[in-house]
This record gives sequence, C-alpha cells and structure tokens, in this order.
Amino acid sequence: MGRGTVWAGALLVSICASQAPAQERTAQWLYEAGCKHKLAARYDLSEAALSAAVRENPDHVDARWTLGWVLAEEGKKAEAAEQFRIILRRQPGTVRAIESAAALERMGESPYYPRPDLANVAPAAMAIRGHKRIERAANPLWTGDGNELVYTRMGVGICVADADGANPRLVAPGQKLIGVAATGKTAYGVALDAKPGTPPVVNSVDLVSSAVTPLAASFTVAPEKLIAAPEGKGLVTVACVPDADPEKVPTNLLALVSADGATATELAPCKLSLNPVWSADGSKLLYGADGKVMVAQGTAAKAVADGNYAAWLGNDKVMVQSKEGDLLLAAADGSGSGPLVTTVKDISVSGAWASPTGKWVLYKENDRSFSAVNVETKALVPLGSPDRPVIAANWLPKADLLVLCDRRPDLGHEPVWEVYDPANPLYYHPLLRDTFVYGKIDVSPDGRLAAYWQGSPDSICTDEASSYRQKCSGRLVVGATDNTARLPWTLITEKSEGSTAGTLWSPKSDAVAYALPSQEAVGVVTLGPNTGPTTPSPNWVSSTATPKTAQ
Repeated sequence: MGRGTVWAGALLVSICASQAPAQERTAQWLYEAGCKHKLAARYDLSEAALSAAVRENPDHVDARWTLGWVLAEEGKKAEAAEQFRIILRRQPGTVRAIESAAALERMGESPYYPRPDLANVAPAAMAIRGHKRIERAANPLWTGDGNELVYTRMGVGICVADADGANPRLVAPGQKLIGVAATGKTAYGVALDAKPGTPPVVNSVDLVSSAVTPLAASFTVAPEKLIAAPEGKGLVTVACVPDADPEKVPTNLLALVSADGATATELAPCKLSLNPVWSADGSKLLYGADGKVMVAQGTAAKAVADGNYAAWLGNDKVMVQSKEGDLLLAAADGSGSGPLVTTVKDISVSGAWASPTGKWVLYKENDRSFSAVNVETKALVPLGSPDRPVIAANWLPKADLLVLCDRRPDLGHEPVWEVYDPANPLYYHPLLRDTFVYGKIDVSPDGRLAAYWQGSPDSICTDEASSYRQKCSGRLVVGATDNTARLPWTLITEKSEGSTAGTLWSPKSDAVAYALPSQEAVGVVTLGPNTGPTTPSPNWVSSTATPKTAQ
C-alpha cells in the first residue's frame, strides 16, 4: 500500500463521518453505505453504492471524491481520473476541486480534457524563428496562401515581402493598398496622391509580375478599403465622404463590384455602424447602416431588421442586436425576424458575437456579465459565477469553444485565460495568467497558437493637460494554446504611442503580422519547428482523458 493510499484512507474516515444535506437523503444513504464498504475493503460494493449516489445527486462532491479513490484502489485509473475531473468541472475553485487537481497530479494524469478542435492537429512544437520590423509601413495583409505579406510603404507604394518579412520588393509604385484577393496573387490599390478632380481608379496589382491594371468599373469616390468575397465571387469597396462640417460624422459609400472588376454598383450613401461582412458562401453581404441591419445580394440591398450590430448565422440567417438591447434572429432575405434573447428591465445586451458554426451566440449584459445562448434551443448558459466573474470572452476559430478570462478564487482571483465549452459545459485548461492583456487574444487559424498585446508599467501616463491617456501596449506575446508548453509564451518588445496595435495571423498559422499605427511601422513574427528538447508542462494533456457528458 502506497503513501497516497494511506493518506486517502485517513481522509475517508473523517469524510464518512460527516453529514450531507438532508434534502438529498437517498444519495446520502448510498454515500454512507459506500463508505462502509470502502473501509471494509469491499471495493466492488463500494463502487456500486457510490456510483448510485452520484447518479442520484451529481453534485454530491464527497461521494464523487470517495468514488474516485475507490476506483483507484481497483486499478481503474482512467475512470478514477474522470471523477476528479468532474469535480473540477462542477465545483471549480472549491477546496475539493483543488484537492482533485492534486490527486490527478499524484496519479500522473492531467486535470484537463483534450480540446476537440485540436483532435487532429499536431501539437505546437514551434519556436520563434524571427522578428522583422518594417519602418514607414502600414496596413499589412496576407495573401490567400499565407506565403507573402503585402503592405503599403508610406510615400512609395505597394510592397510585398516573404512571409518572414524578408526580400521586400516594390510592386506598385504610387499606389496605396486597400485589399487583397481571397485566393491567388492579386492585390488592389488606389493612388497615394490623386490630383483633385481626377476620377478615382481602383487598380488590380499582380504580385508576381508587378503588372498594374485599372479595373473597368467606375467609382464616385476613391475607396479606402476593399473586401474580397470567398471563392472569388465578387468585391465590395468602402469609401469615406467627409461632411462639409468637420464636426459631423463622414458618410460612407459602398460599391458592389463584379468578380471580373467590370462593373460597380454603388449602394445608397449611409453612415456605417457595422463593417461589411461576406457570408461564408460569398453570395451575400451584411452591414449596418443608419441604425438598420442591411443585406446586399447581387446589385441591391434591403433592411432585414432595426439594430446596432449583426453577425452571420450560416448563409441565410443573421443575429441582430436591437436598439432595445434584445437579440433577434432575422432571415437574410428580409422575410422576418424573431426573438433569440429577450432582456428585462434594467438589463440589456451590450455586445454579441456568433460562434464559428453559427450554433451559439456569446453576448454581454450591461457591459458586465457574459452568457451564451444556443440558437436552435434558445438555452442560456451563464458564464462564470459571483465568485468567479468572467471579464472577457471570445470564440476560438475552429470550434464552438470560448476563450474566457475569469478571476479564479483558487488562484488568488488573478485573471486567468481558459478554454470553455458552453455545450458541455466544461473547462479544458488555462492558457495563461496575465493581468495586463489588452484587447483580445487572437488565436491562429489552426487553433494551436495565440498572440496578444501585453501592457507595461508605463502604459498609463499623464499628458500636459493632466488627463490620462493610454499608450499602445508595449509587448507582443506569442505562445501555444494547447498547453504543451512547446512554444513558451514569448515577449516581442515594441513601443508605440497611440491606439493599441492589432495582430493578423497568416492563413498557414506560421507567422503573425502586426501594425503600429502611430509609428507607421509593420512587423512580422515567424515561427518554425522546434529542433530543441520539447518538455511538456505539468499540465500536459492525457490521451486517456475523454469527456463524458452523461453525468
């Protein structure tokens, strides 16, 4: 008998003498019977009684804890570990949860389940291979295959570089980058310094031959942005028309451009409240204009609902956040809408985000608490708890899994980023502990890696008027999300005053680009195979840990 068994047996004596809540009499009676069988070494009978107890009351934590050790005594390691993981899931942050994590560690098992979105993805055995900064550059965009980075060199033109930022070359002198094609090696640009009164022209730029070809389509105003539809089905351009009164919000002008660039259909001028987003099949365009949610198809657009925000739920439905703070389901053809989440007095939805499959919607109430709602069943899943509040959340790119930032009581209420499944519900494993995360964590397309901007002690400073202003976060942090620790969380030091810089992952998930707006600089961090030793972290993912939903 090992020391762990002796220790567990001593604990069981005191546990079995305790009293459980009176309202769970059956479960309590089965629990006490299981304890007696356990102390008499009748493990088969103890297992049967304790299993029945947790079926009667899944939250009888002492019965589940005892069942875990009975299964361990019987040599059923995987089943025992499962019971301890269920405690971690159902009673996170409690004393029993902390003890269950310690028990799993003694057993050589992980407290966490393998993430389903990484089931067929190799571990992130990656290392930082390079960091390249390009001065006087802006608006970095990846080509569809992720092999090249395209950007505007200020005062020069459109340039393209290898994925690691090396071998930069000028492909379109005098042009400003406004977009890239969804596939192939084509970029789009407009003149950097167009002469007043000159008709605006959008040019197609061949990134291989450097050929610059004007599109046949005509435009009233030079676009500032071009968004290509999936599968090359078309383009949309966005222009900005300043008001005569500089104090007023500029007007936006959208144009639907045919796939061959021959024609452009300008939509009614509006003030955008939601940037254009193509449906997954590239057939429709969703955008917000003047307090209405609009869907454009072909050469026409129609309002599908009143609202401030919307997102695609598949190709034919959209989720709408109404002006009253409710969430609605609306048909993309404008045929009608219905409630998804109806708020009550003093509670309104202040933000909402659809999951990658469109089956779930994450939303925020009154800028405080987060919840998820199942689109089909309308079942609500509150996130966090009063002693474990969620302060930020975002969907992972490959599955209906959330990245949550919560304050765990068992970790001193420090912010912890964790992966969470609202359908189970289940915590998989923490990604990192970091108080100074600015914005959101950007996860790579394959779900293995992540990047975020980290604050620094001098992030807040006082200007001459003695009011507070915020600097751009000072460090870019890149690391692995699969908890193998094969890519340590690595700091890339940058300094920039102004708005927080963003990040943009390569489609191949092997590089992340960023832009520093105030310094007009672009950077790229490249990753490659780790040729050194790969030692898993203490929280390595066990192959025996299989989630169970029927508990």
